[in-house]
Amino acid sequence: MQPPYQIDSLNDLKGLRFRATGVAADVMSKLGVRPVSMDLEEIRQAMPAGKLDGFELVGPLVDLHYGLHKIAPYYYFPSYNQPSGLVELVVNREKYEALPTDLQQIVAIAAQAEYEQGFVEANAGNARALQTLIRDYDVQVRQLPPDVMQALGNASGEVIAEMRSRGDRLTKRTIDSFLSTRQVLMQWSQVTEQSYLSARTLPFTYG
Repeated sequence: MQPPYQIDSLNDLKGLRFRATGVAADVMSKLGVRPVSMDLEEIRQAMPAGKLDGFELVGPLVDLHYGLHKIAPYYYFPSYNQPSGLVELVVNREKYEALPTDLQQIVAIAAQAEYEQGFVEANAGNARALQTLIRDYDVQVRQLPPDVMQALGNASGEVIAEMRSRGDRLTKRTIDSFLSTRQVLMQWSQVTEQSYLSARTLPFTYG
């Protein structure tokens, strides 16, 4: 594949050297992609050298900060493998349970507040960064074709099924919980988030 690397159909994924990690790498490999594990600095060197065709990393804010738009002018959406990000606070369980109840609550509330603050800051920062990338650097935002999204979804289902079949009791319980909850939330999301976001795109007039 020769630059610029465009994805117009499912066939364009075959042989693509793509930086991906974890479950995403397993999913991509089912579609003929050649997953590559690289850190940020390796990506910045491999793309210009023609050793890498594409990558997924974090978001526009990080991309703008590190100048990744200079090596990858196309942004494809939606994210199938990481629609959101999570952070966690890891503590020693024995030490935590030894704390008085009020201090335990302080830790829990502080962790929740930090997560919510980081989430809104990331959303605001990514929104502004994407505008800058489009306006000042001619980054092109493109939607993945329907056949690609369908194939990614099917491949994800295969990987999840494989993980469940060879997993331990906790893995199976986790996957079953995820799948059942997904079914419940899909209809609710259509009624709430999807319809709300669709309405937001209407040409409203504000004073």
